[in-house]
Amino acid sequence: MPNDLVAPSRLNDEKGPWILAHAEMSIEDVTTGRRTFGLFNTLLVEQSHLDALLHEMESEGHPGRDLIEVPSDYYVFAGEIPWHGRFARPEPGYTVADLYKEEPWIGRRDLHFEVLAHRFAWEPHHSPFNKATAYVPSRTFSEAFDLRSRPNGFDQVEPSGGVAALPFSAPSGFDGNLLYLRADLVRTYATDRAIVTFGWGEREVQLTWPEEPPEWARRTYSANRNVWRRVIQH
Repeated sequence: MPNDLVAPSRLNDEKGPWILAHAEMSIEDVTTGRRTFGLFNTLLVEQSHLDALLHEMESEGHPGRDLIEVPSDYYVFAGEIPWHGRFARPEPGYTVADLYKEEPWIGRRDLHFEVLAHRFAWEPHHSPFNKATAYVPSRTFSEAFDLRSRPNGFDQVEPSGGVAALPFSAPSGFDGNLLYLRADLVRTYATDRAIVTFGWGEREVQLTWPEEPPEWARRTYSANRNVWRRVIQH
């Protein structure tokens, strides 16, 4: 996983540095029947919880999605992000901030952290004209800097016009989506919390049903030796 993927100094013509806030990508080679995927998420964690969180990230045999998931909106209109009340609407009794500050029980540790991304997951069967899926900043992040969307896209800018958030489709040959946030804004928003990007994925062999996986593959998967990971502190 190249450093420029997680913390590029420039994106297109926009000077950074930038931080990869969230991404899910995959690539498949049909000829060889091989596939790999990568899941990435940047978390803000209290300093008192940092060591425990890093331990879980590094030691868990199969990381799962507890550290990867972000809230989703399926029916909000893209042009209503991030300003409309129906975007990131919490359940009764909860606040918008609660959406991004889940405290899952991971590895028998009650770890507190905040995510920075939100998934626009419009279901395309509702309209033949809209196939877009994208990651955007959390509503709390957008509100902290009074961000607003550029027309006809998911980029978000400051009132001054400075670009603050850049969503992308995965590079050519890959499937998926990525979201980058400007690093100086992330550090301001984090205050005294640590900023950690966690990435993990699996290398897989694709088989044609009803073909059984070879013994070496079963041993590899059962021991999680096909799992890769990387943890970066910003």
